[in-house]
Amino acid sequence: MRSLCFLLLLIVSCQAPYLPASLPDADYFPLQTGHFRVYSVTEQRYRAGQSSSTRTYFWRETTGAPFQTLSGDTAYTLTYAHRINSSLPWQIDSMGVAWKTAREALLTSGGQTVVKLAFPAFDDQRWNGNRFNALGPDEFQLQHCHQPFRTNTRAYDRSITVVQQNDSTLVSQDRRLEVYGYQIGLIYAERQQVRFCTTDPGCNQPGDILYGIRQFIRLTEHGKD
Repeated sequence: MRSLCFLLLLIVSCQAPYLPASLPDADYFPLQTGHFRVYSVTEQRYRAGQSSSTRTYFWRETTGAPFQTLSGDTAYTLTYAHRINSSLPWQIDSMGVAWKTAREALLTSGGQTVVKLAFPAFDDQRWNGNRFNALGPDEFQLQHCHQPFRTNTRAYDRSITVVQQNDSTLVSQDRRLEVYGYQIGLIYAERQQVRFCTTDPGCNQPGDILYGIRQFIRLTEHGKD
Protein backbone atom coordinates (compact mmCIF):
# COMPACT_ATOMS: atom_id res chain seq x y z
CA MET A 1 0.00 0.00 0.00
CA ARG A 2 2.84 2.33 0.86
CA SER A 3 4.48 1.53 -2.49
CA LEU A 4 1.24 2.30 -4.35
CA CYS A 5 0.89 5.70 -2.64
CA PHE A 6 4.49 6.54 -3.50
CA LEU A 7 3.91 5.58 -7.16
CA LEU A 8 0.78 7.75 -7.39
CA LEU A 9 2.64 10.69 -5.82
CA LEU A 10 5.49 10.26 -8.30
CA ILE A 11 3.10 10.23 -11.28
CA VAL A 12 1.32 13.40 -10.14
CA SER A 13 4.56 15.24 -9.42
CA CYS A 14 5.93 14.44 -12.89
CA GLN A 15 2.91 15.78 -14.74
CA ALA A 16 3.22 19.14 -16.52
CA PRO A 17 1.74 22.08 -14.60
CA TYR A 18 -1.83 22.97 -15.46
CA LEU A 19 -2.09 25.84 -17.93
CA PRO A 20 -5.52 27.44 -18.28
CA ALA A 21 -6.80 28.04 -21.80
CA SER A 22 -7.22 31.73 -21.03
CA LEU A 23 -5.41 33.87 -18.48
CA PRO A 24 -6.83 37.10 -17.03
CA ASP A 25 -3.83 38.97 -18.46
CA ALA A 26 -5.12 38.11 -21.93
CA ASP A 27 -7.74 40.83 -21.37
CA TYR A 28 -5.04 43.37 -22.16
CA PHE A 29 -5.52 42.16 -25.75
CA PRO A 30 -9.32 41.80 -26.07
CA LEU A 31 -10.76 40.36 -29.27
CA GLN A 32 -14.51 40.55 -29.87
CA THR A 33 -16.43 40.99 -33.09
CA GLY A 34 -17.67 44.54 -33.58
CA HIS A 35 -15.27 46.22 -31.17
CA PHE A 36 -13.46 49.28 -32.46
CA ARG A 37 -10.74 51.66 -31.30
CA VAL A 38 -10.06 55.14 -32.68
CA TYR A 39 -6.68 56.83 -32.32
CA SER A 40 -5.25 60.25 -32.98
CA VAL A 41 -1.90 60.01 -34.77
CA THR A 42 0.82 62.63 -35.03
CA GLU A 43 3.75 61.97 -37.37
CA GLN A 44 6.86 64.07 -37.78
CA ARG A 45 9.05 63.12 -40.74
CA TYR A 46 12.59 64.33 -41.32
CA ARG A 47 14.49 64.15 -44.60
CA ALA A 48 18.10 65.10 -45.20
CA GLY A 49 18.38 68.53 -46.78
CA GLN A 50 14.63 69.22 -46.42
CA SER A 51 12.35 70.85 -43.89
CA SER A 52 10.57 68.50 -41.49
CA SER A 53 6.86 67.82 -42.04
CA THR A 54 4.10 67.09 -39.52
CA ARG A 55 0.97 65.09 -40.31
CA THR A 56 -2.02 64.45 -38.05
CA TYR A 57 -4.89 62.07 -38.73
CA PHE A 58 -7.25 59.56 -37.12
CA TRP A 59 -6.85 55.81 -37.33
CA ARG A 60 -9.55 53.23 -36.62
CA GLU A 61 -9.20 49.50 -35.94
CA THR A 62 -12.32 47.30 -36.11
CA THR A 63 -12.48 43.63 -35.09
CA GLY A 64 -14.33 41.41 -37.54
CA ALA A 65 -15.65 37.87 -37.60
CA PRO A 66 -13.72 34.98 -36.01
CA PHE A 67 -12.34 31.95 -37.84
CA GLN A 68 -10.31 28.88 -36.95
CA THR A 69 -6.61 28.75 -37.77
CA LEU A 70 -4.84 25.59 -38.91
CA SER A 71 -3.49 25.18 -35.37
CA GLY A 72 -7.02 25.32 -33.93
CA ASP A 73 -6.83 28.82 -32.45
CA THR A 74 -9.65 31.34 -32.89
CA ALA A 75 -8.45 34.32 -34.92
CA TYR A 76 -10.19 37.57 -35.84
CA THR A 77 -9.91 39.76 -38.90
CA LEU A 78 -8.98 43.39 -38.31
CA THR A 79 -9.86 46.30 -40.57
CA TYR A 80 -7.79 49.48 -40.50
CA ALA A 81 -9.07 52.82 -41.76
CA HIS A 82 -7.99 56.45 -41.55
CA ARG A 83 -9.33 59.96 -42.07
CA ILE A 84 -7.95 63.47 -41.72
CA ASN A 85 -10.81 64.82 -39.58
CA SER A 86 -14.20 63.76 -38.21
CA SER A 87 -16.15 65.38 -41.06
CA LEU A 88 -14.73 62.95 -43.63
CA PRO A 89 -15.67 59.28 -44.16
CA TRP A 90 -13.31 56.52 -43.08
CA GLN A 91 -11.02 55.21 -45.81
CA ILE A 92 -10.08 51.53 -45.43
CA ASP A 93 -6.39 51.07 -46.15
CA SER A 94 -5.36 47.62 -44.87
CA MET A 95 -6.35 44.42 -43.10
CA GLY A 96 -4.84 42.27 -40.38
CA VAL A 97 -5.40 39.15 -38.30
CA ALA A 98 -5.08 38.79 -34.51
CA TRP A 99 -5.33 35.81 -32.18
CA LYS A 100 -4.34 34.61 -28.73
CA THR A 101 -2.94 31.43 -27.27
CA ALA A 102 -2.54 30.56 -23.59
CA ARG A 103 0.86 32.25 -23.63
CA GLU A 104 0.85 34.90 -26.37
CA ALA A 105 -1.09 37.52 -28.31
CA LEU A 106 -0.16 37.70 -31.98
CA LEU A 107 -0.87 40.11 -34.82
CA THR A 108 -0.29 39.67 -38.54
CA SER A 109 -0.20 42.95 -40.45
CA GLY A 110 1.64 44.00 -43.57
CA GLY A 111 2.63 40.39 -44.20
CA GLN A 112 4.51 40.05 -40.90
CA THR A 113 3.46 38.23 -37.73
CA VAL A 114 4.57 39.82 -34.44
CA VAL A 115 4.18 38.47 -30.89
CA LYS A 116 2.65 41.56 -29.29
CA LEU A 117 2.24 40.26 -25.73
CA ALA A 118 3.40 37.34 -23.62
CA PHE A 119 1.45 35.87 -20.70
CA PRO A 120 1.47 35.96 -17.76
CA ALA A 121 2.29 39.67 -17.63
CA PHE A 122 4.98 40.62 -15.12
CA ASP A 123 7.78 43.18 -14.99
CA ASP A 124 10.85 42.21 -17.01
CA GLN A 125 9.03 39.48 -18.92
CA ARG A 126 10.97 39.14 -22.21
CA TRP A 127 10.33 37.43 -25.53
CA ASN A 128 11.31 37.55 -29.20
CA GLY A 129 8.65 39.63 -30.93
CA ASN A 130 9.82 38.42 -34.34
CA ARG A 131 9.67 34.72 -33.50
CA PHE A 132 7.23 34.02 -36.34
CA ASN A 133 8.78 36.17 -39.08
CA ALA A 134 12.10 36.51 -40.90
CA LEU A 135 13.03 40.00 -39.68
CA GLY A 136 15.58 38.75 -37.18
CA PRO A 137 15.38 38.53 -33.36
CA ASP A 138 13.85 41.55 -31.60
CA GLU A 139 13.57 41.31 -27.82
CA PHE A 140 10.44 42.84 -26.30
CA GLN A 141 10.19 43.57 -22.58
CA LEU A 142 7.25 44.22 -20.24
CA GLN A 143 7.44 47.12 -17.80
CA HIS A 144 5.08 48.92 -15.39
CA CYS A 145 2.73 45.92 -15.30
CA HIS A 146 -0.78 46.52 -13.95
CA GLN A 147 0.02 50.18 -13.25
CA PRO A 148 -2.04 53.34 -13.98
CA PHE A 149 -1.21 55.23 -17.17
CA ARG A 150 -2.07 58.73 -18.32
CA THR A 151 -1.97 60.39 -21.74
CA ASN A 152 -2.53 64.09 -22.39
CA THR A 153 -6.27 63.85 -21.87
CA ARG A 154 -7.07 60.38 -20.48
CA ALA A 155 -6.23 58.28 -17.44
CA TYR A 156 -6.33 54.48 -17.22
CA ASP A 157 -6.41 52.49 -13.98
CA ARG A 158 -4.51 49.44 -15.16
CA SER A 159 -2.02 49.01 -17.97
CA ILE A 160 1.12 47.22 -19.16
CA THR A 161 3.94 48.69 -21.23
CA VAL A 162 5.79 46.77 -23.93
CA VAL A 163 9.22 48.22 -24.65
CA GLN A 164 10.18 46.98 -28.09
CA GLN A 165 13.35 49.06 -28.28
CA ASN A 166 14.85 51.94 -26.31
CA ASP A 167 18.31 52.79 -27.60
CA SER A 168 19.75 56.29 -27.86
CA THR A 169 23.26 57.43 -28.81
CA LEU A 170 24.86 60.59 -30.15
CA VAL A 171 24.26 59.19 -33.63
CA SER A 172 20.73 57.79 -33.53
CA GLN A 173 17.63 57.02 -31.50
CA ASP A 174 15.40 53.95 -31.73
CA ARG A 175 12.53 54.11 -29.23
CA ARG A 176 9.45 51.95 -29.78
CA LEU A 177 6.87 51.14 -27.14
CA GLU A 178 3.20 50.22 -26.80
CA VAL A 179 0.90 50.55 -23.79
CA TYR A 180 -2.15 48.29 -23.35
CA GLY A 181 -5.12 49.04 -21.10
CA TYR A 182 -6.91 46.24 -19.27
CA GLN A 183 -10.03 45.12 -21.20
CA ILE A 184 -9.36 47.91 -23.73
CA GLY A 185 -6.32 46.99 -25.81
CA LEU A 186 -3.75 49.39 -27.22
CA ILE A 187 -4.09 52.83 -25.62
CA TYR A 188 -0.79 54.48 -26.55
CA ALA A 189 2.17 53.85 -28.84
CA GLU A 190 5.20 55.76 -29.95
CA ARG A 191 7.89 55.19 -32.56
CA GLN A 192 10.96 57.40 -32.67
CA GLN A 193 13.54 56.24 -35.18
CA VAL A 194 15.84 59.08 -36.16
CA ARG A 195 19.43 59.73 -37.22
CA PHE A 196 21.17 62.75 -35.70
CA CYS A 197 23.55 65.10 -37.46
CA THR A 198 27.24 64.48 -36.82
CA THR A 199 29.55 65.13 -39.75
CA ASP A 200 27.02 64.09 -42.40
CA PRO A 201 26.67 66.26 -45.52
CA GLY A 202 23.77 68.68 -45.14
CA CYS A 203 24.06 68.95 -41.35
CA ASN A 204 23.53 72.48 -40.09
CA GLN A 205 24.04 71.80 -36.39
CA PRO A 206 25.35 68.67 -34.64
CA GLY A 207 22.50 67.04 -32.75
CA ASP A 208 19.83 68.12 -35.22
CA ILE A 209 17.77 65.34 -36.78
CA LEU A 210 19.09 64.36 -40.20
CA TYR A 211 16.32 61.95 -41.17
CA GLY A 212 13.74 59.59 -39.64
CA ILE A 213 10.28 59.57 -38.10
CA ARG A 214 8.61 60.35 -34.80
CA GLN A 215 5.09 58.95 -34.45
CA PHE A 216 2.72 59.18 -31.48
CA ILE A 217 -0.59 57.25 -31.26
CA ARG A 218 -3.20 57.96 -28.58
CA LEU A 219 -6.57 56.28 -28.04
CA THR A 220 -9.47 58.74 -28.29
CA GLU A 221 -12.52 56.44 -28.45
CA HIS A 222 -13.43 52.77 -28.16
CA GLY A 223 -16.65 50.77 -28.12
CA LYS A 224 -18.75 48.33 -30.10
CA ASP A 225 -20.70 48.90 -33.30
